[in-house]
Amino acid sequence: MIAGRELALQLEPCPGLVEYDFGEATGATYGEVRERYRPGWPGDPGAQLARLFVSFILEPRPAIPREEGFDAFAGRVTATTETLLGRGGTVATVTHGGVIGAILARAAGEPRRVPAGALIENAAGLVLERGTGGAWLTRLL
Repeated sequence: MIAGRELALQLEPCPGLVEYDFGEATGATYGEVRERYRPGWPGDPGAQLARLFVSFILEPRPAIPREEGFDAFAGRVTATTETLLGRGGTVATVTHGGVIGAILARAAGEPRRVPAGALIENAAGLVLERGTGGAWLTRLL
């Protein structure tokens, strides 16, 4: 927000780019999620949490009550991204790693699998452009 004011940018919320909704598991610790919803999961919460997040939402398992579901999540992110790309010009967003992962998966043509090496670190940057035939072209910064 501070940068937006200093640069005189128009800022607006973008609900379609919020992180995956884990329903009842939202706000739970790694241990609580593992205990309630994924017995037998690896015990080390520090072991590549981003990779565990990806496997958690993509692997077959019982649904968490009120969970968004990956297909709904990917559809929401795709629709919002298409709208933003359709504006033309340059648009900057700030969002979560799961959203960026869904964009990378869609760009790779595999919407249910985040590409290897595409795990997003905090404060990572991504450039997304529309290519020939409407393809999404991505580049991590």
